[in-house]
Amino acid sequence: MKRLGYVKKACLLLIFLQVILSPILADGNTGSNKVISLNFKAESLSDAFKKIEKASGFRFIFNYEDMAGYKANGNFAKKNVQEILNVLLQGKPIRYEINTNGIVVITAIRSTKGKMRMVTGRVTDIDRIPVAGVNVQLAGEPVRSITDEDGNYSIQIPENSAFTLLYSFMGMKGKEQYYNSSFSGLFLNPVVLSEDSRTLNEVVVTGYQTIDKTRIAGAVSSVSGKDLYINGVNTIEQSLQGLLPGVVITNTSGLTGVRQETRVRGTSSLMGSKEPIWVVDDVIQEDPLPFNSQTFNSIGEINNDNFDFIRNYVGNSISWLNPNNIESITVLKDASATAIYGVRAANGVIVIKTKRPKEGTPSVSYSTSFSVGERVTSDRLNMMNSKDRIDVSREIFDRGLVANWTNNTIGFAGLMTQYLNKTLTYDELNAQIAKLETTNTDWFKILFRNPVSQSHSISIGGGNQSTRFTASLGYNSNQGTAIGNKLSGISGQMGVDIAITPKLRVNLNLSGNQTITDGFYQVDPYSYASNTTRALPAYKDNGDLYFYSKQSYTSNLDQYISTGYLYNIVNERDHTGSENKLLSLKGSVNVNYSLTKNIRLQTLFSGGSSATTGYSYATEQTEYIAKIRGYNYGAYTAVEDGYKKSTLPRGGEYNSLSTTSSNWSWRNTVSFDKI
Repeated sequence: MKRLGYVKKACLLLIFLQVILSPILADGNTGSNKVISLNFKAESLSDAFKKIEKASGFRFIFNYEDMAGYKANGNFAKKNVQEILNVLLQGKPIRYEINTNGIVVITAIRSTKGKMRMVTGRVTDIDRIPVAGVNVQLAGEPVRSITDEDGNYSIQIPENSAFTLLYSFMGMKGKEQYYNSSFSGLFLNPVVLSEDSRTLNEVVVTGYQTIDKTRIAGAVSSVSGKDLYINGVNTIEQSLQGLLPGVVITNTSGLTGVRQETRVRGTSSLMGSKEPIWVVDDVIQEDPLPFNSQTFNSIGEINNDNFDFIRNYVGNSISWLNPNNIESITVLKDASATAIYGVRAANGVIVIKTKRPKEGTPSVSYSTSFSVGERVTSDRLNMMNSKDRIDVSREIFDRGLVANWTNNTIGFAGLMTQYLNKTLTYDELNAQIAKLETTNTDWFKILFRNPVSQSHSISIGGGNQSTRFTASLGYNSNQGTAIGNKLSGISGQMGVDIAITPKLRVNLNLSGNQTITDGFYQVDPYSYASNTTRALPAYKDNGDLYFYSKQSYTSNLDQYISTGYLYNIVNERDHTGSENKLLSLKGSVNVNYSLTKNIRLQTLFSGGSSATTGYSYATEQTEYIAKIRGYNYGAYTAVEDGYKKSTLPRGGEYNSLSTTSSNWSWRNTVSFDKI
C-alpha cells in the first residue's frame, strides 16, 4: 500500500509538470517559433491561412467575408508564423492575435465609426476605354460603389487613416489599391484592369467587337492561347483539335509543312472552297494560293497538276502567324456569323486575337523548345514479315487464285514465273525462295527517321499609360519523320499602342514571315512503306540499289501491267523533290475614337503582300521520267533509233511557280452600346 502511494504521487507530479511545461514546449517546437517555408502567388488570404494552418499546426479563426478580395503574395523560406503574417497583412486593415493554445484569430479593423469623406476615381481597361459596372469596395468595410458608363465612381474613405480599395469585374483580373494615411486628395489614381484569360469564355471576340458571351445569340467557342499545345511539330490548326467543339482538323498528308484541312460546319459546299474564314486582329486573311486544279474539275476532266504539289507545301492564310503571339481563338459556328461577314461565313469563322502591348516596365522574355519524336516501325503497324508474305503467295499459287492487279515479275510470283518458263531449276527456285523469306526489308527504317523540331522566341514589351509597345522574333525548324522532308521559318512582329487623348487611341501593327519547305515530288514514302512487301530488297548484296520492273495501272484494260521500267524508291526519292518559299509582310492601322460615352468610331486600314516561289523536279534517272521517255535510263545511246524516237531522250522535268499578291482593306465602323 505504501509503494502504491509513491506511484500515485509520481503520477500527480508528471501531470503537474506537463501542465506547466506544455506551453513552453509547444512554443519551442510547434508554437510561434516554428519555422516553415511557403510560397504564395496571387492567392486569396483565406487560402493562404489554410496553407499556414496545414504547415504549422496552428488553427486559424476568421470571417471569410472580411478576407474577401485580399491577395497573398510572397516567397517565405524558414520563417515563423508571425513573420509570415506581418508581411501578408502589411497595408491591410486586418490584425491578428496568437494565443498560447496555438489559435490565430484574424479580425478586420472596422473604421466606419470614425470620420469618413467622399473621393472620386476612374476605371479603364488596358486600351484606356472606360469600364462600366466595376464593383469598388472599401476593404474590410460594407462600403461599396459601382462605376458609371464613363468608368467614374465615388466612394467614402476613412479620414486620416490608411485604406485599401478592391476592384472586381467579370472577365477581368481583380485589383487591390493601397493608400497610406497621408492621402488627403479628392481624386484617386486611375485604375487599369486587364483581361483574365481564365474567364475568357465569358467574352466573345467577333472580329468587329468584344462583347459579353451572355449577349451573343449565336453558337461560339473560345480557347485561350495558353491552352494551345504547339511543340514544333503541331501547327495552329492541329493544336485546335479536340479543344473546340465542331471543329475538325484533318491531316491530308503525314509530311511536314503540308496544309491541314479545317472544317467548322462540315462540308457545306459540294463545289468551291470549304475552308472557314480566318480573321487575325480584325483583318480577314487571304490564302496565298487560293485555287487548285480540282476546283475546276466539275467543268472537265482536270486532275491534280504539278503546281498543286507546290501549293500544298505553301500553307494556308495563317501559316505566317507565330503561335507564341496568340492571345485567344474564337470560332463562330452558326449562320449568325453571316450577319457580320456575309456569305463568306457559310463555312464558319475562326477569329484569332494576338497579344497586345501591355503597360509596365520594359521586359524581355525568351522561350524555347526542343523535341525528338519516335519513328514509325513495321512492328508497330503489325505488318507481315518476309516469310509471312511468301506463305501467302504460296497459298495463292497452290489454290490457283489469279488476279489482274498483281505484279508477277517480283517476289514469289516472279520466281514461279521464271521456274515455269524453265529459266530457273527446282533447286535454284528453292534457294531463291529461302533467300526471300529472310530478306525482311524494313522500309520504314530506310525511308523514315526520328523527327526533330526546335523553336525559339524572344519578345520585348512595356510602356506607360500613353504609349505601349511590343516586339517579337521567332524561329522554328522541323525535320520531318520522312527523310527528305523539312521545314524552317522565321517570323517577326511589332506593335505600338498610343493613347493620343483620353478619347483617341491608335494601334499600329507590322508583321513579317518567311517559310521554306523541302518536300517530295511523285513520291509517297508512307504509302510505299506500308504497301510494299518486305520480301523485296532495297539493296543488292554488294550495296548497290536493287531495281525491279514496276507495275502501272492501265485504265483501258482496268488492270495493273508491268511497264518494264526499273524502279527503286530510294532512287526516286533522291532524284526528285520540291522546295517552296513563302515571304509575307502585313501591316495595319487601327484608330478608335469615343465620340460619346455610348458611341465609338473605328477606322481600320490593313494591307499585305506575299511572294511565293516554288519548284519541283524529277531527273532523267527516275522511273517517272522513264515512262515519259519510253525506255529505262541508259538503255539507248544518242545514235540508236530508240533514242531518236523518244519524246524526251535527255533531261528530266522541272516545274517552277512564282506568284505575288497584294491586298488592302479599309473598314469604317460606328458602334453604339448602351446598357
